[in-house]
Amino acid sequence: MNIVRHAALSLSRRGYQVCFPCQHQFVLASYFSVTRNKLGKSEVEIQKEQGIPQPPPIEIPHCRRDVRIGPKKMTLVANLVSRMPIQEAITQCEFSPKGAAEVVKEVLEEAQEIAVKRYGVEDKNNLYVDQSHVGRGQHLKRIKFHGRGRFGKMKRYYCHYFCVLKEGVPPGKNISRQNRRRLSELEQKLRYPKTIKNSLSWW
Repeated sequence: MNIVRHAALSLSRRGYQVCFPCQHQFVLASYFSVTRNKLGKSEVEIQKEQGIPQPPPIEIPHCRRDVRIGPKKMTLVANLVSRMPIQEAITQCEFSPKGAAEVVKEVLEEAQEIAVKRYGVEDKNNLYVDQSHVGRGQHLKRIKFHGRGRFGKMKRYYCHYFCVLKEGVPPGKNISRQNRRRLSELEQKLRYPKTIKNSLSWW
């Protein structure tokens, strides 16, 4: 117990508020921040204290139906651009070697134009891909001709691509992989966001 008291006193000298809910543990009520002390509360914190509700973000839905690509191939590109800023998603599709990336790029550019014309979005670059998924289209069976008068069956696959854009900064992407060394730099920032509490700069 003396060790706990000693740790609590050292924390209280640094500016922490320490409370004792029980004898064996203590909880930090708040922390000291240089940025918060100099700049004060942000506009979001002031609005939360005043109880001002935030308007819901604008959603821009768009889709393209009956695309002559298999759903599995389209899903790979659709998952790639999910939760990305709009310009970064278009750039990824532009340099992707997959054929489905051309369709996704066209749909995202169309949705970007719709956001400006119909919904009155001022900055078309201040958008991100909130939802990006693929729907199963019709699968047609056709005759596949072989030699010597024989034939087989083949399928022609179609799918539908749906996307929803939102205005603002994209939230952290849900990355299932746990090994941090194998993640790219962007995925590391989204999976493990860096918060500096006692500094004047952060990202």
